[in-house]
Amino acid sequence: DQFSSAFLTLKLAELLLLIQRNGQLVNSTTQEGRDNTIDKVLKYIETNFNQSITLEDIAEIANLSPAYFSRKFKKETGITFKDYLNFIRNKRACQALITTDDSVTKIAADCGFSSSNYFKDIFRKMNGVSPREYRKRMAENSSVKRR
Repeated sequence: DQFSSAFLTLKLAELLLLIQRNGQLVNSTTQEGRDNTIDKVLKYIETNFNQSITLEDIAEIANLSPAYFSRKFKKETGITFKDYLNFIRNKRACQALITTDDSVTKIAADCGFSSSNYFKDIFRKMNGVSPREYRKRMAENSSVKRR
C-alpha cells in the first residue's frame, strides 16, 4: 500500500535527509568553491547500496585518502559514511519488508548487509523494533486502514 504510514514516514525521512544534504552541499560549493565529490559518492551509495561497500572503496572513488574522505563526508553531510550507508540500506529494507514476503535473511542480503544478525541489530537501533515486528505492525496498520 503506497499510502501506508510506514511508507510515508520513510519518504519523509528520505526527503529530510535530501534537503539537509543538498543544502549543505550547495553552501559548501558556493562558499568555498569545493567540487561535488561528496555528491558523486552519495549517488554511488544510493545506486550500489546492495553491494559490499567499504570506506576504502568509496575514498578511492572520491580519489581521497580514507581518513580525509571520512572527515569531509561527515563535515558536508552531518553524519558518518557508515551511518549514511546503514540509513540507505535500512530505508530499502523497510520498503522490502512492507512490499514483499521475502525472508528477513534474504532482505538483509539484498540490501547489502553482511549478516542477518548485523542487519537485525542495525534495524532495531534505527526503528526501535525487530524486522519481523516491523513487518507485522505495518501489515496490521495497512489492514486497519483498508477497513
